[in-house]
Amino acid sequence: MNFKIVISFLLIFGIILIGCNPKNNEEMEAEEIIKNENITLTETMVWQNLAILITGENPLWFEFGSEGPILVDSPHSASLTPFIPWPHARHISGILLWEDSIIVSVNRDGFLVFSGDFNLGEVNLYRISNNHLWDPYTTESLFIWDDRVLALLYRNDFFIEELPLPLQNSIYMLDRNSPVPLPFNIPGLEIFPDEETWEVEEIFITENGMWYYRMRKKETEYPESIYIRSPDLSVQGIQVSIDEWRNVYNRDMWENPEYYVMLPELPEDFIYTGLIRHGNVLLASWEEQEFISIGASGFMLMRI
Repeated sequence: MNFKIVISFLLIFGIILIGCNPKNNEEMEAEEIIKNENITLTETMVWQNLAILITGENPLWFEFGSEGPILVDSPHSASLTPFIPWPHARHISGILLWEDSIIVSVNRDGFLVFSGDFNLGEVNLYRISNNHLWDPYTTESLFIWDDRVLALLYRNDFFIEELPLPLQNSIYMLDRNSPVPLPFNIPGLEIFPDEETWEVEEIFITENGMWYYRMRKKETEYPESIYIRSPDLSVQGIQVSIDEWRNVYNRDMWENPEYYVMLPELPEDFIYTGLIRHGNVLLASWEEQEFISIGASGFMLMRI
């Protein structure tokens, strides 16, 4: 499915929602999707604008496909996606706020940006993707460093028979002037213990501003992992114990857990994996899970 088909699908579905709703504009509480074929991006933005989302009390549901998010009625009508171990499945791997926008990283794909009037619930959906490059790799960490939104890619050596080729750059940046994520270098993450093949697999920052990241030795008979702490990613960090890593480690993506009770119920074997509120809009990621594997996955938006 190419980009034009995805956009056309959103346009057609949005027209159906508007045309079939018996309420007038003032009474309408249902969600709408509008895609104007003549819409142009601002002079400083070249991101792919998938749609303008007008959220309502009824949620908007999207499922991930090979060419980006696709509108569905609900997870009940999601496609029968084969279950794949989570490092190799499409799913949301990170959610954060940046410059009054919600930023999402999608494993094997790229970034999604939600930007607009979150108080009125009118949100532009942008996709910044280079899925041909990202597809063989795992996107574990989404973070902000030096006022930049960055995602970390790596080669996951579990659940796979043959590793893809090493990446020349493992960090990719969201840039308003580029339609695809751009490679980015962080000096401290390029200092390795020895001449073996090491890769950074995960990185996060604690509440007190301390960075932690995990390195793993690849392409060796005896793979191993080490854990690094650093107050500044521009310089070399120091190795810490696995116990210290575990004590500070937190993969909880729930920014506003008190809003969980407001989310629509999901089918059996589906769960919400992340939630964030911005203005009057809730965004939640969902997955169909089976042990370590993911089937269908996507996200939901609604106005509260």
